[in-house]
Amino acid sequence: MPNKRKWFLITIFTLILFSSGIFITLKNMGENPNNDSANLQSDSAMEGGSTLDSFPLIGVEHGGEKNKYYVVYIKLKGGGASSFIPEALNPDFKFDSDTHVSISFDDNGNIINDGKIIIIDNYEVSNSTKNQIKEIAGEESYEEAIKEIEERIKEARGDI
Repeated sequence: MPNKRKWFLITIFTLILFSSGIFITLKNMGENPNNDSANLQSDSAMEGGSTLDSFPLIGVEHGGEKNKYYVVYIKLKGGGASSFIPEALNPDFKFDSDTHVSISFDDNGNIINDGKIIIIDNYEVSNSTKNQIKEIAGEESYEEAIKEIEERIKEARGDI
C-alpha cells in the first residue's frame, strides 16, 4: 500500500511540473523579448466602456505595419494611460473588427508616433492637439470630432 501511494505522489508531482513547463513556454512565446512595445487589447475598450479601467491601451501587434486607424492616447501624470478609437476620425472602423492599432514605446518610454496617435496630456486637449484633429478631420468634420473626443475624455476621467 505505501508503494502505491509513493508512486501516485510521484506521478502527480511529475504532471504538475510538466504542466507548469508547458504553461511557462506558451506564455513566453507570446512575449516580446525586447519589451519595447505595449500591445494590449481589451474587450471593454472595444465595447466603449465608461470608466478609466475600461479604457486601457488599445493595440494589436500586426507586423510593424503603419496603424490603420487614428487612436487617442490619454497620458496621465502618474504614469497611467488610457486610449480609444474615435469614430469621427475613423468612419470605416467597426467595433467588432480588428483594431489595427499598435502603440509602441522607445527605450526611454516615449511613444513612437506614426502620425495616427493623438496624444492628450492629463485629460487636457492642447491647441496643437486641436490643430492636429482639425488637420485629420477637416473643417467640415472638426466640430463633430472634437466633441466626440472631449466627451470620451470626460468618460475616461469619470465626469459623466
